Amino acid sequence: MLSILQISKADTICYWHVYHNDELLKQFSEVSKNPEITILLDIEYPDSLTTKFYKDTPCQDCQVTLLIQDDKGRVVQQIKNKGTAVPLTVDLLTMSKFNVKANNNYLHFYYFEKDERLKILLFKLKIY
Repeated sequence: MLSILQISKADTICYWHVYHNDELLKQFSEVSKNPEITILLDIEYPDSLTTKFYKDTPCQDCQVTLLIQDDKGRVVQQIKNKGTAVPLTVDLLTMSKFNVKANNNYLHFYYFEKDERLKILLFKLKIY
């Protein structure tokens, strides 16, 4: 006889929220198709973009990384913190300057815990 635990499936998926400064900008999940954010404003210091990643099995002490790469796969920046649902914040002015200098179309934001090979594309950022 099968127990309920053996035949049930997990109904929780990973999701993430992205904030421009302190204002919720977008919400995505594992089922989001073509997650993209476009920023069409004059960026000034201290404008920031913060991502909070939530998962069905949260951890308090695991190391998490927000990895930002350009169109060519070069690492632009890595933001590290401990625990899921913690803020991972980047300075938008720095991102904007890099994007213009490198002539990129997008910056790709990834999330991973421990192993970069298991990174998840959170969204692509286009700054005008």
